[in-house]
Amino acid sequence: MNTRYIIFISIVLIFTGCVSSEKQFEPTVESLKQYETPGWFRDAKFGIWNVWGLYSVPAVGEWYARNMYIMESEKKWQVQGPYHRKVWGHQSEIGYKDFIPMWKAEKFDANKLMEQYKSAGAKYYTSIATFHDNYDLFDSKYTRWNSVKTGPQMDMVKAFQDAAHEQGLRYGATTHLARSLNWWTVNKGSAEEPYDGIDSVYYDLYHPPYDLENPNHKYILPMIGQACGIGELKI
Repeated sequence: MNTRYIIFISIVLIFTGCVSSEKQFEPTVESLKQYETPGWFRDAKFGIWNVWGLYSVPAVGEWYARNMYIMESEKKWQVQGPYHRKVWGHQSEIGYKDFIPMWKAEKFDANKLMEQYKSAGAKYYTSIATFHDNYDLFDSKYTRWNSVKTGPQMDMVKAFQDAAHEQGLRYGATTHLARSLNWWTVNKGSAEEPYDGIDSVYYDLYHPPYDLENPNHKYILPMIGQACGIGELKI
């Protein structure tokens, strides 16, 4: 299958998550092609979307989950690896998964946020359902790695949705799961210096070792479809 289909599927699924629609979709490309932007979204003009999740524990950027495993980089902003080693410890002993029990979200107040967003003039609000880190912020039936079963033990998506509707705002949730394959290739480390991502016990979070040069679409498609709750995609 051509890679462009993967890109197309990812974009369509993101937009079907961002703006709600009454139309029901089947897990096929042809079905997803029937999607049309609803009129209310064209008229809304202004909405707010923010990125918030498990990476707020180390609080050094939302790309921490990937960058913490990169010790040397020519990119000046990619500094989380040395920072993690200095502040938290070696990536074989303290990995991204270890932040989960630390995330309490004790000051989380979706209602207060929605009040502020509405007063700013927003007509809709969109939150993260699953970021590139493969950690779900809702009660997922596909993975144990979610904010209800672990961490703060809260359904963040439902909390945001309920608060948005209470303020009369439209609500949407986005999934960025497909990129986690690229993200998580670095958490395995090397033969000389393995990281916690090489432990098969955590493959359902970190993914098994994956060859980006020879992608396995049979692995990608079920993951994308399940993340969006429409079942395994068929091409």
